[in-house]
Amino acid sequence: MLKKLILLLCILQTETMIHAQAGKARMIVVTNNAPVAMVGKVINIPWQQFSNRFNITDTGLFAIIDNRTGNELPVQFKTLGKGQIQNLLTQVDISAIKSIHLQVIHRKRAPVQSKVFGRFVPERKDDFAWENEHIAFRMYGKALETTNENAHGIDVWVKRTNKLVISDRYRRNDYHDDHGNGLDYYSVGNTLGAGNIAPYFKDSVWYPGNFSSWKIIDQGPLRITFSLTYDTVKISGHLVSSVKTISLDAGSWLNKITIEYNSTTLDTLPVVIGIATRKEPGVMLLQEQKRHTRLLGANTSEIRYHWHRYYCKQLF
Repeated sequence: MLKKLILLLCILQTETMIHAQAGKARMIVVTNNAPVAMVGKVINIPWQQFSNRFNITDTGLFAIIDNRTGNELPVQFKTLGKGQIQNLLTQVDISAIKSIHLQVIHRKRAPVQSKVFGRFVPERKDDFAWENEHIAFRMYGKALETTNENAHGIDVWVKRTNKLVISDRYRRNDYHDDHGNGLDYYSVGNTLGAGNIAPYFKDSVWYPGNFSSWKIIDQGPLRITFSLTYDTVKISGHLVSSVKTISLDAGSWLNKITIEYNSTTLDTLPVVIGIATRKEPGVMLLQEQKRHTRLLGANTSEIRYHWHRYYCKQLF
């Protein structure tokens, strides 16, 4: 029987859970229970509950308004690759230990400019690159494996603009120099880079190779979600395959990464999560504040690691 181990690395910007619920008078109440403000936080609202509560029959004929400012909020329909809407995403600002009220009205929404983007880049040896208005990342595909440029981890591209820059940088074929919008100055090489994950057996990190296929699950304007599939490899005598699912929200500096490992012989799978630092002098602004590990399922079928960190742009 196939044994499945799922590792969820959930890197958040605050220690709070956001609860959104339908209120009276066509209102949504969103509460921030954390002692820090949330700025540009993307929240999920179950679509079926939302559409039933507010009698939404046309997905193009409703708008969400922030009662404090009167401003219309951006909307994204999240499908999870299932073809039908699963959740509604919107983006809010909430002060610490406060609630806000959002009004739902029936009217055509204003166009929304996407704040996230991701794509496969076959013209650059099978990269997959993704970004939001603050930061960009990439991971490497099979075409790079046979070259002396090969790298295993997640690469970071810093930005000096809120514009989406991935396609422009690849078109220039020059992303290690700053042309006014930032550059790639993060060195990955034979490391896990900026938060990649790999199995750990017998005091060794076992790199699974580069991804062999990809799939975009949701593409903006508030969240990019995609999956990367890796070939089956032998790890300390065990055959293991894996799939990474990665999400990046508008307004965030960090990704949410879910890794599913499959093996016919393993009950547990030790893994490592790494961040490679630059050689140049720098300042660590804040280190890990809280880590919570819990085991779910009767047969170690699911392991979840939750890291809560505060970051800002000077980290890399």
